[in-house]
Amino acid sequence: MHPETNSNWERRLQEIENQLHQSQVNFTNQSSANNISQIFKMIAYQALHWFNQLPKVGKFTSLVVLSIFSLAFVQALIQLVSLVISFAIIGFLGFFGYKVFREINNNNNSNNSGER
Repeated sequence: MHPETNSNWERRLQEIENQLHQSQVNFTNQSSANNISQIFKMIAYQALHWFNQLPKVGKFTSLVVLSIFSLAFVQALIQLVSLVISFAIIGFLGFFGYKVFREINNNNNSNNSGER
């Protein structure tokens, strides 16, 4: 390599190291809620950068796989919500049945004790 190219690479590497150091300092100075949002932003940026570097076939494949996982996640979420709703309905019906059964027993007991 030429000396100019080496100095360009070294200068660029130094700039990246400085940016990384500044982001680490900023990262430690922020609140934990802000840190979490920064982590998600960084992950999203890295994923987008990785995705943009893929060839077209890789982009298509990753979108198909991501779509399948997204649909599976949504399906699991819908099943979880329907399970909670089912438990709520069964609980309500059980409570209502208990109240009706108890009311019937109370009426039978009051009728039987009046006859004795």
